[in-house]
Amino acid sequence: MEGSSGPGVRGGSGRSDDQTRYRLLFENMHTGLALHEIVLDDQGLPRDYRFLEVNPAFEELTGLRAEAVVGKSALQVLPGLEPSWIERYGDVALTGRPQRFEDYSSELGRYYEVSAFSPAPGQFATLFSDITSRKLTAQALQAAEERYRSLVESSPNAIAVHRKGRIVYVNPAGVKLIGAKSQEELIGRNLMDFVHPDYQEVVTRRAAAAYTRGEVAPSSRRSSSVSTAARWTSRWWRFP
Repeated sequence: MEGSSGPGVRGGSGRSDDQTRYRLLFENMHTGLALHEIVLDDQGLPRDYRFLEVNPAFEELTGLRAEAVVGKSALQVLPGLEPSWIERYGDVALTGRPQRFEDYSSELGRYYEVSAFSPAPGQFATLFSDITSRKLTAQALQAAEERYRSLVESSPNAIAVHRKGRIVYVNPAGVKLIGAKSQEELIGRNLMDFVHPDYQEVVTRRAAAAYTRGEVAPSSRRSSSVSTAARWTSRWWRFP
């Protein structure tokens, strides 16, 4: 019959509607999306890739305009592109195995989280987001942690951390003050093992106040060291 479609085949209007929906999704999604084809050398190994199509989010997340990249190869657009990008994408395009990874682009100066898959032989598509802010924050926190650990480790003052009455950390000065041979000798020990019996009640109260109310109370109370010699503790405070 004129105007009818065969069994299981959508009419032109249905295909047009699908294409419109996909195009709207492609153009309005916040995740970067790009379609590429892999470029091989004479030995059949990936040496580059070509941009076939990119969405507006791609432009925003990379700073590269569509008209400047579509139809061009990655090394034409980004001459300093790290080989690892081409190797990963080549594996996806040639094997069909999807990959998900995080990497840094020195050309763009950004970190990206990428999901790559192959929609057709020799091609690969990427869905990606800019995670630079998250990465830099994590790096800054790690650097700060290392600086503070260095300060604590080198402090001439004894510093110990306990959780529920059990020692979880003590710095070298604390090991020396207590008279232990190593940090391992103290980790896991009950804090009260090192407090003189005459002062255990008051120390317990002050430790509880420090933990529950964040109070910092100076204290000079006798404590029993590993070698049973009398020592003096200095302060209680709460760690977040």
